[in-house]
Amino acid sequence: SDALALDAALCKADSKTAPETLVAACNVALTRETATAIEKIETLRVRASAWRAKGERRRALDDYDAALRLDPSQETVRADRKALFHEIEMQGAMMPLKKPAQP
Repeated sequence: SDALALDAALCKADSKTAPETLVAACNVALTRETATAIEKIETLRVRASAWRAKGERRRALDDYDAALRLDPSQETVRADRKALFHEIEMQGAMMPLKKPAQP
């Protein structure tokens, strides 16, 4: 339908759309049966970056992994995933190892 096409069209890498809207648009785009593997990979990349913007790194990793399952040779996806992994490692390194003592 036209509404589905419009929603899917919002799922673009250079979009200035809010992350929540991007995730919803990409969800719609991923339901399109006519989408090629390359289109699905790009949709997963866009959605992963929206998840990252929302601070939902686990979901972003899941999307990068799904994209790489479709085509392991996708260097851009691999680079994005590596950058996210580094971000997660840095976050982990900054977390305190023990909970502060309760007064």
